[in-house]
Amino acid sequence: FRSGIIGGMGPGSTADYLYFIINELEEEIGRKDANKARKTVADYVQDCKNYNEKHGDSSSPELILEIPQISTTLKSLNLETIASLIEKGNWDCVTKMLKSGTGDLMKYNIDFLAMACNTTHYVTDKLGVDLGVDFISLTEETAKKINEDEDDIWCVGLLGTKSTMELGFFQDTFKKGYITTVIPDAAQRVYVHDKIFEELIHGKINQDTKKRFKTIISEFEDQGAKGVDRKSVV
Repeated sequence: FRSGIIGGMGPGSTADYLYFIINELEEEIGRKDANKARKTVADYVQDCKNYNEKHGDSSSPELILEIPQISTTLKSLNLETIASLIEKGNWDCVTKMLKSGTGDLMKYNIDFLAMACNTTHYVTDKLGVDLGVDFISLTEETAKKINEDEDDIWCVGLLGTKSTMELGFFQDTFKKGYITTVIPDAAQRVYVHDKIFEELIHGKINQDTKKRFKTIISEFEDQGAKGVDRKSVV
């Protein structure tokens, strides 16, 4: 099976998804091919870093990346463009960009589609269906994982961009699995969102930020949360 992934939002988080796939398949494909795949991903991250240093803000290059060792093709989008559209509430244009990117992936005969970005799941739950391929929804898969946990987790805290925390699409999916979701208060949501764009997407996090995040998570525990769904991509 060949997978197609829409990513780049941001590149570091996309790389985490790819490294996870490589690690899961290493025994099957062998260490040599796994290391080749890791090198491809590392080069992608460096290329994105170089592009961002040149263009600034949260910009990242739009490109296609093939990783044959794991039968995966990535369509990496420009984070700055997507984030700007989301900030303006222009979800129609976001959807058009995602459909265009998915159309590019379809040329590589993908069998299923995944989105290495949480916020865009607000408009993409039926994206794969529209194009005739299976779409792996992060919201649904996260809910399944929570329900399978042996610790019987029924309440979780959600961290992410403001849109991820506030638009309710994770909460709606979790509710179907009888999972309660708690999010930070308004001021904390702004803080988390800002730190995602100021630090996390650039692969940075200072100790004060880490300490504040831990405080927010401890407050989730006070509200009954037994787990934290940390969605630190756009």
